[in-house]
Amino acid sequence: MTMPNYVVQCFLPPKGLCCQLCKSMSRFWWGSKKGERKLQWVNWGKLCDNKSMGGMRFRDLHGLNLAFLAKQGWRLVACPPSLFQKVFRGKYFPCSSFWEAQCPGIASWAWRSILARREVLRHGWRWRVGDGKAINLWSNPWIPRALSFKVLSTPPMGRHLAPLPQNVFNLIDEEQHE
Repeated sequence: MTMPNYVVQCFLPPKGLCCQLCKSMSRFWWGSKKGERKLQWVNWGKLCDNKSMGGMRFRDLHGLNLAFLAKQGWRLVACPPSLFQKVFRGKYFPCSSFWEAQCPGIASWAWRSILARREVLRHGWRWRVGDGKAINLWSNPWIPRALSFKVLSTPPMGRHLAPLPQNVFNLIDEEQHE
């Protein structure tokens, strides 16, 4: 089970390859020999369940792959600078953020794989407010408990209105820390 972990941590192999690897693990587990298939006493999906649920906790390689690639994207956004972050930032998004980065035609397989999971990160991404200067009031997900974690109303339009705050910073009372 540990042999394909490196590949699924770094690259997005075709789903068919993940299925073939799972089949090979299943055949190994049930002891089939070349040309001979033994009886499978339990469904492979049941073996992938947690041990507390009666399974053996084998991993679905495709799901594991998608989780690992999302974690690599998370490392590019949220972790302190590392060699990994400096190389990818310098090559693929030196003048923008990870969220606006493009996939050039000559991009590496690793970069293409990480970008394939960017939408999963975007869906689960939340801002920690802090001072609120970098958070757009209207478009960033910053509200702690809401359906979309964003302001649901649109900014009112009109000349008679006072200028609306654009950042969360403008809503924070620094004296009261609220």
